[in-house]
Amino acid sequence: MRIKVKIFDESINSYKTLNLYDLTPKTEVKELKNLISSYLNRPLSQIHLESNYLGLKILLTESFPLSFFFPDEDQVKIFIETYQKPSRSLLNTAFDEALLTIQKGDLNELKSILSTSTISLDELCKRRHTNGWSLLHLSAFYRKVEFIDFLADLGFDINEETYDAWTPLMLACTHEKTDCVKALLKLDSIEINKLTKRGSALHLVVALGYCKTVELLLLNGASAQLEDFNCKIPLELAQDTDIIELIPKFQGNKELSKFDIRSDLPQFAGCLNLYTSALAKDKSIFAFINLEKGTLDEYKNKSEFMKKNLPFYVTKLIDVEKCESISSFWSFSNIYYFEVVTKYNKRIYYSKYPELRDEWVCNILKSKIYCQVHRIGIETMNHLFTIIEKQPQIIENYNENEKLSLNDFERVSEIGSGSYGIVYKVIKNDTKAVYAMKCLSKFKLKKNHMLDYAISEIDIMKELSHPFILKLYNSFDNDASIYLISELCENGDLQSRLNKGKVPELEGKFYISEIVLGLEYLHSKDVIYRDLKPGNILVDFEGHIRLADFGLARLIDEKLDVISTIVGSPAYMSPEVITRERLSKAADLYSLGVVIHEILTGNIPFSEFDCVKLFAQIKESKFTIDNSLGKEARDLVKKLLNRKPILRPNIQDIKLHPFFKGIDWHLLYEKKYAPPNDGIYNQIID
Repeated sequence: MRIKVKIFDESINSYKTLNLYDLTPKTEVKELKNLISSYLNRPLSQIHLESNYLGLKILLTESFPLSFFFPDEDQVKIFIETYQKPSRSLLNTAFDEALLTIQKGDLNELKSILSTSTISLDELCKRRHTNGWSLLHLSAFYRKVEFIDFLADLGFDINEETYDAWTPLMLACTHEKTDCVKALLKLDSIEINKLTKRGSALHLVVALGYCKTVELLLLNGASAQLEDFNCKIPLELAQDTDIIELIPKFQGNKELSKFDIRSDLPQFAGCLNLYTSALAKDKSIFAFINLEKGTLDEYKNKSEFMKKNLPFYVTKLIDVEKCESISSFWSFSNIYYFEVVTKYNKRIYYSKYPELRDEWVCNILKSKIYCQVHRIGIETMNHLFTIIEKQPQIIENYNENEKLSLNDFERVSEIGSGSYGIVYKVIKNDTKAVYAMKCLSKFKLKKNHMLDYAISEIDIMKELSHPFILKLYNSFDNDASIYLISELCENGDLQSRLNKGKVPELEGKFYISEIVLGLEYLHSKDVIYRDLKPGNILVDFEGHIRLADFGLARLIDEKLDVISTIVGSPAYMSPEVITRERLSKAADLYSLGVVIHEILTGNIPFSEFDCVKLFAQIKESKFTIDNSLGKEARDLVKKLLNRKPILRPNIQDIKLHPFFKGIDWHLLYEKKYAPPNDGIYNQIID
């Protein structure tokens, strides 16, 4: 039997062919995978075999012989997609080594690491430490001027905002000495007035009382009139008398007139082309800079704009982090591109005229400054939840260097069990720290072909670091089991809470909001959860949630046409998962709609509990929304349960939905909202 294996090689963006002749129809798929694994020097978990047979895509199951899939074929073509990305452990090692050189201040050693490492510079640029800190953020924090210059030249984003709202300039300003601040200010693309939830860099140094840095920022164009998200200008934060005397020297009409550009900036509008992808057709649009609302509005055509219809896409100007011309994707001489980058996404436009392209870039950047100064698009809100003072927590990273075994822990009690193992509360003998230990039986995993899922769970979890994601600290194994050491959430899961009775809407909205931020983080890491349900949402001792159990989660590559298998909990599966269509992040958003309905009403939006009938209801989009659900919640659930994945709102649309009005997402992320469920959980798990 001749097997032709087509292997996708990402380095050349094409397929290579491997011919295998010494196989018989009785050869098991597992043997074929082992053979390919040996040839490619890749682990089995990275190999996925499928074939086209009689027009159908077939997933080859390990325990079956080849004759089961190809009874009549003498020559069989099998496609294999292998992950050509560097292993995450290598990437972690390279990043940690680079971080160590920054702490030591040895730039030559960093250059040596970059020149000898098998990890590409692009991969290292994308790697982030806790809370989204890049190597450039860390260099600013540790006051390493030469590292800032070096990394900026390599292409690191000098204005990037971390998850906890720091820019490199802000971190440099946390030190009284100005050397790093000067290094960043001399860079052409520095945004000195960039505003985050912490305010601007000037707000920060005024509050810290660093007079020399205040003067340096003002001399370089920092606005003393810019208000932070609490509607305060820098002077209102000043306590140092020298700063109180200094700032008025830079204030007045002259200062504000530098930024009051409205007289010079008409409300700019015109036709543009929106670049979608190399494989899809670009869109012709009509764009409008709306200074009244502080937005860049996109319409399908000029007629839609003239009729005052709603735009089909809106970008808030104050969210723009970068707007600049970029090189062409193709060799065409009459196409001129520019990109608009926010913390949420990137949109690429083009024109046939370079002058028009440059005019758009200039006007968008001017409009952004105008909106910052005049607080257009910056909303103040009445908070739904009580705000508390809380110090930011340092999330401990996965420690690959610490080799552990069962002897390092004392079992206290069993706190849960599942199909493949048991979860224990344990105490680490040397530190007396308390953890959860998940013990998975290798025998049960292998018997049910789930071992690869367990390994994948570890690989994914050790890369995650977020306030609302269960943190994995370590893992190890022996002949019988695999052990995962994670943080302990003694208040059980949301399913336990729902079993106690209906959740009040305010409490439910709190959980749902934290779930949204957890999903947003997973999707930013290209992780599809695939098993969002109340039983996998844990609650910590303070009342905050943790998304847990990543056994079915997987990393995706948007360039691969991945066909999903039916995995997950039936009531929370999306229609495309049941019909085995293309896997995407939208499947998680459908599950979110079911979870929102269940949290707020106590029931799922389906009437059938027989699996076959339930699947039929899901495929046909026959759901029933409980009458007790409020208008805004009802609208959100209906949109999330849309049959077509492309029509479901994305995470940013969800966060802007009226259901979440009054929630400051940054305060929520920093856990500065007091959970409205204090004391409820103490009785659930004893």
